Amino acid sequence: MLRNETQRFNFNGTSRDALMDAAQKLGLGFYFCDPDNTDDYQGWVCSTNLYDYCCEVAAHAWKEFESFYECWIDPRYGLSFINMNTMLIADGFDEPLDLTPYVNMIHSSVGIDGKKSTKTEEQKRRET
Repeated sequence: MLRNETQRFNFNGTSRDALMDAAQKLGLGFYFCDPDNTDDYQGWVCSTNLYDYCCEVAAHAWKEFESFYECWIDPRYGLSFINMNTMLIADGFDEPLDLTPYVNMIHSSVGIDGKKSTKTEEQKRRET
């Protein structure tokens, strides 16, 4: 259904609401990181497939000048619609990048075999 070329529909609302609707059509959960909705109420048109539609909606999402969004289907079977500026923990232009969230995410990840990745404290210290 994600790449089904017969999906034709339109949705009136914000990009967040449009992607919530797409997640519902796909039978997925929905994850959004901002407490406030996006500020881009308009008509969204799916003329090809849901994959392209989700990518286009995320690419054209608008909240404020500093915000930019990306979406993907995560391992929890949810459509994640994330403000990447918030994810990067940027307070403004030319701020240093804090890699702590990425390191923590990698350390708590699960491998393809379903087993949790385990590392000693010494290995963790050497990587950071």
